[in-house]
Amino acid sequence: MSAISIADLFKVGPPLSEAEQVGRAPSIAALSKRAMAGETLRLFDQRREGKTSLALAVLARANAAHLATCNLPLDEYPTAQAAAARILAQLGGALRTARRAEQIGGAAARIAGRIARATDSEDLAPLADLADTAQPSELTLPSVLTALRERLQTSDRRAVMLIDEAHLIGDWGPEDQAAIRALLKDEQRRLGVLLASSEDSAQRTLVPILQFLGEPFVLPHIAREDWQHDLRERFKRAELSLEEPALQRLLDLSTGQPYCTMLLARQCAELGGAFGTVNVDVVELALPTVERHEAWQRLRYS
Repeated sequence: MSAISIADLFKVGPPLSEAEQVGRAPSIAALSKRAMAGETLRLFDQRREGKTSLALAVLARANAAHLATCNLPLDEYPTAQAAAARILAQLGGALRTARRAEQIGGAAARIAGRIARATDSEDLAPLADLADTAQPSELTLPSVLTALRERLQTSDRRAVMLIDEAHLIGDWGPEDQAAIRALLKDEQRRLGVLLASSEDSAQRTLVPILQFLGEPFVLPHIAREDWQHDLRERFKRAELSLEEPALQRLLDLSTGQPYCTMLLARQCAELGGAFGTVNVDVVELALPTVERHEAWQRLRYS
């Protein structure tokens, strides 16, 4: 059996690097171009479509192009105070923010300090002076976002920000929501913003707050040809023979939905190891296991 594990070849759940994604290169390129040009883009789709992976690949490209970047996952930093600390830590220069956090104290500052020490980006720090000079009472989300707009407007720097699980903005107060709208309205277009959320949650809570700000970016379904090529290569790396009828049956059952396809492919690979091959019988044996997953029932395309 190959030294590469089945779990590594058929990843289910965590965000994927650009190289690990299937058939997404054109979407990553298009989204990167628009984000680095300062657009605000809505990535709203059903769960487990690869929105976060796509957006993180855009941040990686922006970072490689020497733009400042900020990854703001609101499931980890759900309050406006925590979000402000995260933004300051990522765009304020890691070492300066850590020092400032120690001076300020308090929960948000401790968060900023921990993040800052792990994300050294001193050379891409449009908020470095704020981290050095601001008073604790000034480190609110509106003040941090206002400072970010001002510094980008008066420099030649550009930045890209991902706000993941963006529907959680709906839990913030009106002043903090207004600060987000002001950031997105900026006509200088020096900051690209990616708003990622499940479609249902976004429609319920985020869309009314945005007030028509942001352009939709539709994630196309991954082409069947891309899946066929990619899965053949993955099974080959796993040292498993994948019979063509089995591949077609796998894709018919999963409908090409990213999460469901990898879920079934991984189960087929695990069962196929006992036989050294994956045929239609193995796919049918794998099916009852994946059918127990709620995602299988809810996410496959109709």
